Amino acid sequence: MEPLVKNETNLTRVGLPRNVLLDRAEEVAESHLPWAWKLFPFTVFILLLTGSYSTWKYATILFPVAPTSPRSVLVIFSVALLFSVGVMVLLVVFIRSYLSVLKTSKALYFQNQMFSLITEGENDGVWDWDMVANKIYFSPQWNDMLGYRQTTMSDDPNEWFTLIHPEDLPSFQQALQLHLERRSAVFHSEHRVRTVSGDYRWVLDRGHAVWDKNNKALRVAGSTTDISNLKEVENVLHGKTEELEQVNETVRREKVKDEALLTSIGDGMIATNEDGKIVVMNPQAGKMLGKDIASSLGKFFAEVLPIEQNEKEELLALGDRPVIQTLVQGIRITKVSYLFRADGTKFPASVTSAPIFLEQKIIGAIVVFRDITHEKEVDKSKTEFVSLASHQLRTPLSAIRWYSEMLSSEKLGPLNEQQKSYLKEIYDSNKHMVELVNALLNVSRIDLGTFAIEPEPTDFKEVAENVLHELFVKIQEAGMHVASSYEEGLPKVNADPKLVRIIFQNLLSNAVKYTKKGGNISLAISKDAQNLHIKVSDNGVGIPANVQSKIFTKLFRADNARIVESEGTGLGLYIVKSIIEKGGGAIRFESVENQGTTFYVDLPLSGMTAVSGAKDLA
Repeated sequence: MEPLVKNETNLTRVGLPRNVLLDRAEEVAESHLPWAWKLFPFTVFILLLTGSYSTWKYATILFPVAPTSPRSVLVIFSVALLFSVGVMVLLVVFIRSYLSVLKTSKALYFQNQMFSLITEGENDGVWDWDMVANKIYFSPQWNDMLGYRQTTMSDDPNEWFTLIHPEDLPSFQQALQLHLERRSAVFHSEHRVRTVSGDYRWVLDRGHAVWDKNNKALRVAGSTTDISNLKEVENVLHGKTEELEQVNETVRREKVKDEALLTSIGDGMIATNEDGKIVVMNPQAGKMLGKDIASSLGKFFAEVLPIEQNEKEELLALGDRPVIQTLVQGIRITKVSYLFRADGTKFPASVTSAPIFLEQKIIGAIVVFRDITHEKEVDKSKTEFVSLASHQLRTPLSAIRWYSEMLSSEKLGPLNEQQKSYLKEIYDSNKHMVELVNALLNVSRIDLGTFAIEPEPTDFKEVAENVLHELFVKIQEAGMHVASSYEEGLPKVNADPKLVRIIFQNLLSNAVKYTKKGGNISLAISKDAQNLHIKVSDNGVGIPANVQSKIFTKLFRADNARIVESEGTGLGLYIVKSIIEKGGGAIRFESVENQGTTFYVDLPLSGMTAVSGAKDLA
């Protein structure tokens, strides 16, 4: 059968492409038509003479006597004229019809070629099924798509059906039947087709039928598109979709676990984004702060979490708040502060702020806070008890020291060597107990906030030299070398001399205790525009790296320090740090185990602020 569409150019017998021949035929017809009209009178005259002569001759044949009457001549002339005009009109009609046929053929051929080019450009195969003759045509692109170029498909539709995958054939036939019965607008089927190599390729068939007046399908034409790559993408997407669903399910489960965890923990928890706005708040946080969780979400954290440094001070500056420091510096911070409830009351809390990282970028912070009111009350009770017990111990200890000194003076009678030795043991133990009691009293006064600060112009160099003089005997016995350095022009600073003495006593006595015989100790005091700087260094046992974070806590002593010096309260550095920070300064240290330690103290030249209290530090 002849296909509806062919992609090759048919050649005529003269070897010209069909479209060129049509163009020339059209040009000839169009050029002859005007001439036909111009020659119309002349042609009519010639045809009139010819017709008259022919009629005359015909009449003489029919009638032996030639018609000579005017009427006969008129009749003959009229017949000839009608004949001539009729022939001319037929000629013109023929030329015009011929030209119309040429134009129509050319238009159809152009459309045919255009459709072929579009089909080739789309790489789609075209098929045309004549259902009356039960023959089907497949375009070259269709054969190329499936590899049947060398073994061209036959025109039997049943062979086409055998190429369709058995699993897909029922759906293909159902879609085709629905369209042939005019129950679907177009024929549409996605299925697998066997290629010449035996494997299967996914294709999309689309087509449309032509019916007669009785709704009987006469012809179905359509296209075949290779969708194998699309199907591969769909399979990948389907697999990814399943993976995504599994991930989503995992995320949902983890979210439920996280929500249960946040609900069950007793501490308040608030999570912020990188801008400091609250994104998560657990029920305990809302309960502790007296805040509605829904209305708190999206607000800046400072609106929901006002914070004070302690019970007596103003609100912390925004830059000093743990959340801001965490978001800016990316560090974990823990502070004991006071938080405000919605009703204006406040409570002590341990506040920890930690950063949230995503690909080494800070995307938010987690703030966990715990109400430590009970701990504060217990600690206060404990401190008060220690203070009371220490006070009660000082009286008998003072009596023991007084009697020991009196006996040692031998005013009550001479003592033998053994008795003197026993008295010295009593005196030394009593002295150690007095130092411990004084240290406990100092700690209790610091914790209770009852110790006084009475600043006066103080010469730090003089205080340091006095402490070194008190330690001279121990330094000399250990064969240590002490180097002191004081910047010229050191001013007197408005500070409490008793507290300054405690600072030097602890730092220098520790350097002497924990430096081996023959070691080196250095003391330096300098200043800048704002601060007085104190530096105490030694080459002693040092502080192990794993315990350096605990060095300023109460009752802590490192293991290597216990070996070198068994006696010690573990309270000295806690007291020093408390005094320095209360005076507006700061203390830090650097230490390497078995190499030595250096303490750095910075105190403002503006001096300490006076604080009225019930007791001075001992």
